[in-house]
Amino acid sequence: MDYFAQFENLRITGRSASFAYVHVHNLLREGRNIVAELAPVMAA
Repeated sequence: MDYFAQFENLRITGRSASFAYVHVHNLLREGRNIVAELAPVMAA
């Protein structure tokens, strides 16, 4: 994953090999946080 850090405008989404038991509400919260992070970038 360090390789991808060099790309300033790249956002990794999804599980990204995060193998853990999670609850749906946590996944929804993570998705909402990703959208909130990307919204200002997309509006520019």
